[in-house]
Amino acid sequence: MENSPQNIRTPKKIGQYLSCDLETINQGLKRQQQLAYKGAKKLLGEVLLDLKAITRENLKEAIHLQRFDLLKISKLFGDLSDDDLKNFSQSVHDQNVPAGETFIHQETSGDCLFIIAKGQAEVYRVGEYEEEFRLGVLGPGDCVGEMGFFSQGRRSASVRALVDSQVIRINYEDLKKAFEYAPSIAKNFLSIVTNRLVQLTLRFQEIVQKGRAIEKSLENLRNFLDLSEILALRVSLEELINRTVLIASKVMKADRATLFLIDAVA
Repeated sequence: MENSPQNIRTPKKIGQYLSCDLETINQGLKRQQQLAYKGAKKLLGEVLLDLKAITRENLKEAIHLQRFDLLKISKLFGDLSDDDLKNFSQSVHDQNVPAGETFIHQETSGDCLFIIAKGQAEVYRVGEYEEEFRLGVLGPGDCVGEMGFFSQGRRSASVRALVDSQVIRINYEDLKKAFEYAPSIAKNFLSIVTNRLVQLTLRFQEIVQKGRAIEKSLENLRNFLDLSEILALRVSLEELINRTVLIASKVMKADRATLFLIDAVA
């Protein structure tokens, strides 16, 4: 589930779809930065609208073209024909997710999956004692939330954006319809789910092994503390030797142990 930086595909920015010259785009970016310094976050398209550099129809068309390309790089829709993809892109929704925001919550119910369009997202589970276990990092083109399709929307893990990200939300019902007219989507979806299950199984085994190692360390610590307690009580030398040999054999997992005492006087 991990994506190395060189494997993350970078989609085109919205400015590349707008019929604006480079000077106008740079003007919009400069204005966007000025607003950001004041704590107001605005997308480039919205800034250019405010500057009257583009019309709302221009922006709508650019967003549609960008969404088409974003779906095209996804593992789910990569081999879909352009006509089918254009039709399907009308039924999906864009969503911006600020860095640090969790947009899928563990043990809740949902009705959609997401495709990472821009940025990165972290998949994690929260344990019994509120500890977090990272299950993977996703980048552009990756799906998340697909497991809920088979469990009435129940979320098995949480997902949060690692950086300011853009995701495409696809309702499960729309996905079902897509399976009917484009069997390749169903094939790709099952492939994604299968790979995800394999990766999660391997990750789970890794977490279990780490847990066992920690448990063993705690057991050794308890044995050491037990020995320290005996020393503090100043038990007899014979009892101390017997106890030391017993605990040492447990820690070393030995069938038997012998303690040799050196008489420095002899």
